[in-house]
Amino acid sequence: MAFLAAAVLVAVSIGIKAGAALRVYIDEPTRDFILVYDVDWAYLNRGLNQVHSFADTARWWTGAWCGVVPFWRPLTSYVFWGMKLIWPPEYLLPRQIISVFLHLCFIALAGLFLQRMTRRRWLVLLTLWLFAGVRPFPLDCFSSGIAAVGDLLSDPKNVPDSLTGMCMLLSLMLLAEGRWLGGLIAAAVSVGFKEMGFTTWPLALLTLAWVYRDRITAERWKYMTSSVKRNRLPIAMWLLVLGLLVLIHFLTVGIGYRIGTNVYWYRRAGAYFAGPVGANMFLGNAAAPITAILLVVVIVGFRRLSPIPKFFGVLACLAAGILLDACMLHTTWEIALARMFAPELNLSIVAICIVWLLVAWQAIRDWQTAAFGIAMSIIASMPTWLAAQTLEHTRYLASFFIEIAVAVALLESGKALAQILPTKKVLLR
Repeated sequence: MAFLAAAVLVAVSIGIKAGAALRVYIDEPTRDFILVYDVDWAYLNRGLNQVHSFADTARWWTGAWCGVVPFWRPLTSYVFWGMKLIWPPEYLLPRQIISVFLHLCFIALAGLFLQRMTRRRWLVLLTLWLFAGVRPFPLDCFSSGIAAVGDLLSDPKNVPDSLTGMCMLLSLMLLAEGRWLGGLIAAAVSVGFKEMGFTTWPLALLTLAWVYRDRITAERWKYMTSSVKRNRLPIAMWLLVLGLLVLIHFLTVGIGYRIGTNVYWYRRAGAYFAGPVGANMFLGNAAAPITAILLVVVIVGFRRLSPIPKFFGVLACLAAGILLDACMLHTTWEIALARMFAPELNLSIVAICIVWLLVAWQAIRDWQTAAFGIAMSIIASMPTWLAAQTLEHTRYLASFFIEIAVAVALLESGKALAQILPTKKVLLR
């Protein structure tokens, strides 16, 4: 009964967020692209205007995606072309309805995928809520991936991400069931929607390692070599198709679209994966997270000592943070002191980072599941760090994976708290 009630609340939460994205286009169903210039829609509509018959779409398989933009996305082009045949270019409401519907389909498939991988319904429910539901303020601090859904639903031109994500998850699910051919077809289709589909191949390797982790741990190289030998034909098919798709992509559009420099990709990645600690550490406010880390060390390391050394330890951490802030901003310690204790500045960030660190640490109690989510997210997001112009919606699938690790940390924190508090323990599995 408790799980059913929670499932209803999560469904309502997801519906509210999806409905809010739809409401914007209900209030303003059309967009005047002359008054409000959108470079993406301009290229898209310009390319679609050059198609007068089905025969003209053949160019999408041998050249750039709609227009001159060097993206090879033939299946995506058919989706947008079909919309153009039904609705005028400026009428975005039905396109947004399709975008929201595909997003909800992705959520359903993501839930099935995670249930197949973990068999833990509470983990599935919490992950889906963190990924696509409406969050209260404190939970916004635990992951940098929450912006992906909002960014995707902000404009219907982002539908390739949900389409690619669904094909990739379907491919991984089929592969986990031993259906190599079906998984390969879904993987190839995902590439046709967006380049992100190329990550299906390394994700497939991780998925297989997760599904058969017990046997790999028990038999190690013996099991892996026998598995490769037993499945050498389907493995060869997967590698052959990957090679052909890479070759086609390179011959048609080369390395793809790039804009600007990308020397700080590691900062963006660090801010994404390390929550509020990484966001502040890599984006110009390192004093607050460093102070938080020092305070956590004091909290954990001095927990058996009397209150007096704990007090002086806390003072030392705050003093170090103030001095570091003054050095980084090239200002006086008085200004850094005011910044530290201003409620809306560093002190609140320090508190958020401390809670995040303590919660994240609890994930070690179920480190395998957390590591699986993080590893999948790293691979799924890898192409987004290779170019400077990528936006949050490109990490749509990666954000689902990273929320698995966040959900693990929250569930394990809840269990740890239940052991401390004099309340009845609840098994969240």
